[in-house]
Amino acid sequence: MTRPVAVVTDSTADLPPALAAEAGITVVPLQVLWEGRTYQDGVDLTADAFYARLRTAASMPTTSHPSPETFAAIYRRWHARGYAVYVLVLSERFSGTYQAAQLARQQVPEAEVWVEDSLTTSMALGFQALAAARVAAEGGDLHAVRAAAAAVRARSGVLFVPRTLAYMRRSGRLGPLQYRLASALRILPVLEIRDGGPALVARTRTFPRAVRRMRDEVVARCQGQADLHLAVLHADAADDARALRDDLTVRLRPQQHWVQTIGPVLGIHTGPGLLGVAYAWDLGGPLFFTA
Repeated sequence: MTRPVAVVTDSTADLPPALAAEAGITVVPLQVLWEGRTYQDGVDLTADAFYARLRTAASMPTTSHPSPETFAAIYRRWHARGYAVYVLVLSERFSGTYQAAQLARQQVPEAEVWVEDSLTTSMALGFQALAAARVAAEGGDLHAVRAAAAAVRARSGVLFVPRTLAYMRRSGRLGPLQYRLASALRILPVLEIRDGGPALVARTRTFPRAVRRMRDEVVARCQGQADLHLAVLHADAADDARALRDDLTVRLRPQQHWVQTIGPVLGIHTGPGLLGVAYAWDLGGPLFFTA
């Protein structure tokens, strides 16, 4: 008898809580360690509170992945209900979350669990998880659920533009020499997640130019694609995100689109003001709700 499948992802997928609940996705929070206290990403540290504090913080927070025991408890719970478990997490190059989820399988050998590296993060991960959850809700087995996520992985991406490189420098994602050179030349990059890690798309001289370059790149990649979904991402820059969303919807006419704040774990490395776009196409219709 084929087991039903429970879909599990992590908090860096930036799924709106109501959407994750509607799709039946279990979201495992990463942790933010700040001035002697540990916060659960998106649970007891909201994005609004995080960015307000980050703007004036004297010390930088750090992050930590969920423990294997946290994943193991989830596996046991779903196994007891008769489910197989599909775990889809952010790129292994960014976090130890994938390894923690794998280690947890050894603690619950009786459960049927598959752990997948999404090779990305934010809503590009979210789109994969939603597609997997839809197939699971339709009665698909573990193989079908995995195939759904893999198909989206091949037809999706995420680009982003930081408003400043200072937070990438403070978090250690950018070396001091790179930071000094970029600051001296007033360079802002357009970046994407490619093959599991950050990759340069373009270099520009101002933030508005970088955003336009990102917009043009998204249009070039998505123009004419059927069943297009867009998520415009921001770090405490909702007005700018809505303006970019409006621009892209006129140009691309996506089936679904929404504006989403990126959570604290990703925001630590980008800082306030970031704008980004996650896209995916040919998803077989709406993903649980009309945005």
